[in-house]
Amino acid sequence: MAAQNVIIESCDKTNFTVTEDCAKQSVLVQNLMKERSSADEPIPITSVSKEIMEHIIRWMNYHNEHPHMYNDTPEDRCRLSKLHPWDIQFCDELEKDTLFGVFHGAIFMQIPMLIESCARCVAKHLVGKSPAEMREYLNEADEYTPEELEELKKKFAH
Repeated sequence: MAAQNVIIESCDKTNFTVTEDCAKQSVLVQNLMKERSSADEPIPITSVSKEIMEHIIRWMNYHNEHPHMYNDTPEDRCRLSKLHPWDIQFCDELEKDTLFGVFHGAIFMQIPMLIESCARCVAKHLVGKSPAEMREYLNEADEYTPEELEELKKKFAH
């Protein structure tokens, strides 16, 4: 029996056709597949743009074709000490904003191994950075005024 295809629709109404096995890497898509009235009905992913979905689909297709790379179990995710070379290359090819878009898309779509890959890639970029550099990389504002920082330094100085 031929594999059933699934149509995933990005928030800007672009359709992506993937195999059912590929689509099931996303917990959200897997759940929405059960709720649709027709197999031809696109599954809307309202928080992921076409640009980001293209990268997510590329990742899902690769991992669907190479299932031996990781077992998607909590134990395996904890044992992973480093990313597979393909995942490193995938993440390194992405601009920072695109990487964060893929990361957020993976979280929204509930794709555990892509979440893990993105998290490890972001962590790799933070190694050796000062707190200020980390905040800049993560686009996070400093929560404290200079006066509050001085007070904290005095309070916790040894």
